Amino acid sequence: MMLRANIEIALNGLGANMLRSVLTTIGIVIGVASVVMIAALGRAAEAEITRTIDAMGENMVIIWPVADSERRGMVSTRGRLTERDGAALERDLYGVTAVAPQLQMPVQAGFEGDYAPTTLQGVDAAYLEIVATRIAEGRSFAEEELRAGRTVAVLGASVADELFGGENPLGKRIRLNRIPVEVIGVAEERGGALTGDQDDFILMPMATVRQRFREVEAGDPDAVDMMLVQFAPGMSVSEGAEEVRRLLSERYHVREGDIRPFTVFDTEEFSRQSATIIGAFQAVLISIASISLLVGGIGITNIMLVVVSERTREIGIRMATGAAPSDIRNQFLVEAAVLCAIGGLLGLILSAAATYLISAASGWAVAIPPLAAIGALLFSATIGIVAGYAPARRAARMNPIEALRAT
Repeated sequence: MMLRANIEIALNGLGANMLRSVLTTIGIVIGVASVVMIAALGRAAEAEITRTIDAMGENMVIIWPVADSERRGMVSTRGRLTERDGAALERDLYGVTAVAPQLQMPVQAGFEGDYAPTTLQGVDAAYLEIVATRIAEGRSFAEEELRAGRTVAVLGASVADELFGGENPLGKRIRLNRIPVEVIGVAEERGGALTGDQDDFILMPMATVRQRFREVEAGDPDAVDMMLVQFAPGMSVSEGAEEVRRLLSERYHVREGDIRPFTVFDTEEFSRQSATIIGAFQAVLISIASISLLVGGIGITNIMLVVVSERTREIGIRMATGAAPSDIRNQFLVEAAVLCAIGGLLGLILSAAATYLISAASGWAVAIPPLAAIGALLFSATIGIVAGYAPARRAARMNPIEALRAT
């Protein structure tokens, strides 16, 4: 009952000086909103990284060739990575379940006056299996189409929407760099990720892309732009990536100290490094936001000292009518805690509005973690108790007679 009475007294006192109360809590509001938003954005970033890696496929290593210009400062030429390398990886490395080479190039897709710049990907059966491309409409490639290099395509959801809107694209002929191509399917929508729009692509058989869209490079008739290597479940992807580097280094006679003509992307290591970077980034931002909480706490201490001075006579009357020093102390501690808790609640409301706007603008699923919300309220109330202790202690130590004489 005493706690309830103290809370009522605190709310009445804060309501009587509304403007002062609001201004006092600004530091707490900003600090709590910042900390909660940082926690929400960190959680969303981790989820996006996980979603990006999942979209690449499980137990995956990705290999890109490194252009000569990056290695020697020369005029840019395509790096070296061939289907023969993929065959060697599949043959010589333990635990490799599939290798999928891929060709990539920018194209202009057109249909009846509508155009969409996108990425054309030349793929084979292994790619469709590794990436687990799901078809929303139509069908995927038949074996004969992949082998013979037919001019058929599967559109990403974004490309299909941009070219056809709500119209059924199946059986229609689009033009890719003026080459007519039949649409046989539309891939299931994946959504956005850290790597961008995952639905902005067109899939075609690799043989078709090589024959119709790419000039064969001298000396490298089976050159590829990227290669996916999938390992068996339970294997360490990081160890597998190291084995890939070792084997390719041997094939390209890379000596110690040389820059490799390829880059090996390890999804496992990427996930670990990303988590470390996000954690460090959050720690730095939370430390900065905590300064606002500290300033807010100092403001609470100052305003509570003013409140104690203004209510000296009230304190004297309460003591004269039997209130113990602990009752006086608790009253002002509760008032400080309530003031900070209100600031924390306003901070939560502000952070909820901000995360909603960020989510709507970015497409990320940004949501306030429940533990962060509860923790923010408890932490802000704790700041109030700590900040209000000195003023409350001062009030509890007042001499009742001197307090009654105050005007």
